[in-house]
Order: sequence, then structure tokens, then C-alpha cells
Amino acid sequence: METPSTSRSHWFDSSLWEILRRDRYSSLPENLPENLPGTTSQPSVAANVDDVAVAWDPLQEATEKWRLLRVADTGWDRVKQAWTRKYECGFRSLEVDALAKVISLTFKISFLYGGIRQHGRMVERFKTHNALVMYKGVREAMRRQVDFTIVMFMKNGLLFGCKVATLVGLSFGAVSMLSVYRDKFALYYIPLSAGLAGSVYTINRGPKVMLMAGCLAACLSTVFICAPLAAVSLHRGKSLDEIYKQSRQEYYDDFREQSARTALIETIMEEQNLWFRYQAERILEEKEAAAASADPSHNTPQVVSEKV
Repeated sequence: METPSTSRSHWFDSSLWEILRRDRYSSLPENLPENLPGTTSQPSVAANVDDVAVAWDPLQEATEKWRLLRVADTGWDRVKQAWTRKYECGFRSLEVDALAKVISLTFKISFLYGGIRQHGRMVERFKTHNALVMYKGVREAMRRQVDFTIVMFMKNGLLFGCKVATLVGLSFGAVSMLSVYRDKFALYYIPLSAGLAGSVYTINRGPKVMLMAGCLAACLSTVFICAPLAAVSLHRGKSLDEIYKQSRQEYYDDFREQSARTALIETIMEEQNLWFRYQAERILEEKEAAAASADPSHNTPQVVSEKV
């Protein structure tokens, strides 16, 4: 009887690749065993991904990560799970990943806008404060002006970028965590979170300004965010909660496919002693093309949608 380490190459070309292509978008079964039992038998074509994981260490590790994709039962556990998946699964949850991307993009745009907006004023400021300064020549004066405007561009851009990123991050983070806590997305989360973020942003200016900022942020978010989202929901014929959960399912399906493909590439590199990753990727693409030409049914995998 062959051991799992010696039998990998035997079933890699046929059974494993067909299993992975057939179950490309399928989710885990509802009841998974706590510990995968060890076995030395070769998996058949009808086996599932958990059976393959028994004889393949990278896939076993990936299966354990997929197990962690289950949504927790209580609200606080779901919030904790959203922030700790980076360390448990090796990837960020949908909400945390979206929050990081929104803050990063907002900061970059605000940084450029804040620096460009104040550029003209900084040039006039330099000319006013250095009107009576004697320089060695025109080139030195231009160099000093360019140095000053660059420094002020960075300063103004950083200040404005941090302010806008903080405001947007508070609002979007509140919406994301409220959706995670309730495991449901509703349209009123947006004006509520925007009003809270606007009030917190102006907390040092007194309660009257806080109230005005909160109302203004809630009204603006309703007009510019809630209205387009409602239009998208009507156009697609689905509620926003259904769209949110469908997006989350697709996000985890993409991770599952990527994790399985990464495990395949690592196994090819280990078995054939390859130094470069692109070589293993090319071999994997050749096997995929061969499997597709041998069985055209692999080109149209059936999508099985289950709740993660």
C-alpha cells in the first residue's frame, strides 16, 4: 500500500484536478468533522475536497482555513471574527478588507487634493515673506521657492488627507461593523453612521456644532449614497442585504479557489524541485488545458451557492 507522500503524483494528474474543477465554487458541507481522519487510500473522482485534504498537506491546511469561514452565532463574536481572520485564515474578512481599501483610497485622493488646493497660496506666501530677501541669483530663488512649495504641499496634503480619511473611515467602519454585528445590511445604517462620524469629528467645537455636523452628514449621505444604493437594489431586483451576502459569498469563493490553486502550485514546485513559481504555474496551466480538452464538461462548472 502506498503512503500519501508517494501516491501524490499518481492521482494528481486525474482525480485531484477533476475534483478541484468540479467543486470550484462549492462551499463546505454543513457538518465538518473536527479532526480529519488519516488514511492511505487514494481518493476517487467522486471524492470531495475534504477527502483530498487527507493525502495532501497543503490542501488540508487550506481546508482548515475554509472551516474558519463560518459565520459566528453571536454579534460580538462576528465582530471579533472579522478582525482576527487575518491571523487565523491568512486573509482579511470582506468588511475589514473593504474598510482598509476605502481608507487608503480616500487618503490618497485627499492628500493630492489638499496639496494642490493650497499650492497657489503657498507660492504667494513665499513671495510675500521673501520680497526683501537678497539671493545670489534667479536659480537660487527658484530653488528656494520649489523647496518651500514641496514641503507645504506635503504638509497640507497630509493634514487634509488624515482629516478626510478619519471622517470616511469612521462612517464606513460604523456601517461595516454594524452589518457584521447584526449579520444584516440595512439602508438606514449609512445616515446613522455618517451622522455619528460627523458629530465625533467636530467634538471639540461644542454640542451645537456637533449636532449641526451630524445632521448635515446624515442628509448628505442620504442624498449621495443611500439614493444610488436604492437605485441599484431596484435595478437588480434584490434587497441590499441579499446583495451584501452574495458579495461576501463571492469574496470567500474567490479565496477558496485561490487557496486551492496556491496549494497545487506549491506541491508542483516541491515534487519537481522548481525554483521559480512561474514554472509551476505554467505546468499547472498545461494540465488545466489538457483536462479541459479531454473533458469539455469541465469548462462549464455548476455553481453551488451556500451560506458561508
